[in-house]
Amino acid sequence: MKKITWSEDNCQHSGQLITDLGEYKIISCDLCGFNHAIPIPSVDFLEDFYHKKYYEQDRKVDYFERQNEQISWWNSVFIDRCKEFENIIGKKGSILDIGCGPGFFLKEAEKNGWKVTGIEPSKKAYEYAKNTLNLEVLNSNIEKIDSLGFEEESFDVIYSHGVLEHMRKPNLFFQSAFKFLKKGGIVFYSVANDYNKFQKIYVEEKDVVPWWVVPPEHMNYFSIDSAESISVRNNFKLISTKTTFPIDIFLMMGMNYINIPNLGKDCHKLIMDMEKRIKNSKYRNLFEEINNVFRKIGIGRQIEITARVDK
Repeated sequence: MKKITWSEDNCQHSGQLITDLGEYKIISCDLCGFNHAIPIPSVDFLEDFYHKKYYEQDRKVDYFERQNEQISWWNSVFIDRCKEFENIIGKKGSILDIGCGPGFFLKEAEKNGWKVTGIEPSKKAYEYAKNTLNLEVLNSNIEKIDSLGFEEESFDVIYSHGVLEHMRKPNLFFQSAFKFLKKGGIVFYSVANDYNKFQKIYVEEKDVVPWWVVPPEHMNYFSIDSAESISVRNNFKLISTKTTFPIDIFLMMGMNYINIPNLGKDCHKLIMDMEKRIKNSKYRNLFEEINNVFRKIGIGRQIEITARVDK
């Protein structure tokens, strides 16, 4: 395949071309160690996009309402994560959620005894978190984190869900976490598992453009290996890697949720119902065991990683 190069700030991004969208190209970057789009938009461009436009897109305009419809399921996910954090650090401490969106995770963590703070670049999501959920949230982005008044080594957990895909420089998340985490603190980050085998099968069979490639919204595209290695390269020690149930499996069954949006909601509901049914049975660990099998072969919709700061 063709190898291409793009330079910015004295950094040269070079790698095999994976997907060509014309204006944007996705490369397997030798410098970064993960797939990402080039050119990388400017700080000002992305700040304007997320501050004003992100939640005004057609597929995001009702995001808060859709999340609320599924809030009991999401809260069960959030509670499991908080329990894992407590088991690792030995207490309920402080959490900084970078890219907290409307604040649903922070609200559930707060209900469960954690001290919570969030950073959110979208004005719409920030206002929802602050005014509707009454959370301590700052309307800012990670590029400005050093100016937000946080003391060094002041958090037990730094958290992000579906954020690293959007960042100009994902390494900045880990550099900031290293600075603001207490000794022995942990990061949790969840990223999409893109260019996975189910997706590749469908793209090759149908000869379609990869639907998950959506710059400038998603700039970065991780595999399990690259999602793990980015934290290791930034002085974190891996604690756990999990994947979530692969919704892509429905494509293998002929359920084209890409072109039928309501079908995607139905597929997600089937996953939620299956998870709930298993967790309410005496075989409640089965769902996690299923996902672990998928993880070992590189399958799963989301990659969820917990790592401890090494300092």
